[in-house]
Amino acid sequence: MFSNTSLTTELSLLTPCLSSNKRFELISNKEYNNYEIELHKAAQVLALTSINFQEELPDDSQNTLSLGENSLMARRFELEERAYKIFIDLAELQLVLTSLDSHFRVVQPLVNVDFNQVISTWKEWLVELGYKGPVKTTPHYELPESDVYQNGRVGALTRKFTAQWYKDRSLAGEVLNSLNRATGQSSEVNIWPHHFDTAVYYVIAKDGMEDKFSIGAGLAMADSMIDEPYFYIYGYSRDSSIQYDAVPGLEPGKWLTDEWQGAVCELRKVDSGKQVLDQFFIPAFEFLNKQKNI
Repeated sequence: MFSNTSLTTELSLLTPCLSSNKRFELISNKEYNNYEIELHKAAQVLALTSINFQEELPDDSQNTLSLGENSLMARRFELEERAYKIFIDLAELQLVLTSLDSHFRVVQPLVNVDFNQVISTWKEWLVELGYKGPVKTTPHYELPESDVYQNGRVGALTRKFTAQWYKDRSLAGEVLNSLNRATGQSSEVNIWPHHFDTAVYYVIAKDGMEDKFSIGAGLAMADSMIDEPYFYIYGYSRDSSIQYDAVPGLEPGKWLTDEWQGAVCELRKVDSGKQVLDQFFIPAFEFLNKQKNI
């Protein structure tokens, strides 16, 4: 079991978030979901930069994204002995590629723009930087097959949405970093470009190089299972099925045990990071962590 030492102090540091009513006075759930798809599409150029210029890691985390100052960023990369960063400026709604020494900076608007044009511009930037090698322009994973994903445009993004999205993902990052400390586990908090979730992954037990028991947790965008953004936590056991017949109650949140097994909590039900950590993630983690010995 993990230690709850200083847990009260830890919880008090978490940023409150808007209640469901106030949050959706700013932007409706349907609008939020549609805008998040557009941002997910735009973020693929960040992932493609890492796919082309980062050394491949076993868990594919070299392609993950993170939050910067009002921005969504890929990992820094080097070309011709100069370091660069590429990010989406969430305030100005544009793609930015810049050298860390500010010697080079270019921008591409991301509102109602053809995605192929964005990729073409991005490739031109790489040539300007002196890159002469082949360029991969499609990721090695598949995005959802819905029409919104498959059309060739990055649709209308708004500053109202990106400001709220940044607050939501910042909250998720704070909660998951606090979950790391409260449980004694170690994991980067990453935004994965495939499913576009902010997540941690804990390997609880290993058998050689293979994960024997693990727990994953995060904040996901709306999908076919939950039609709005939601927090989640799940367990994986290589050798036996996790038993869900004695799960603890979660408020807010609930357990799902059909096709996907784990716990979920819709973002709109959360009033603060303290609440979702203390009443959702901690009891769910405790339950799942006990399953490693079954």
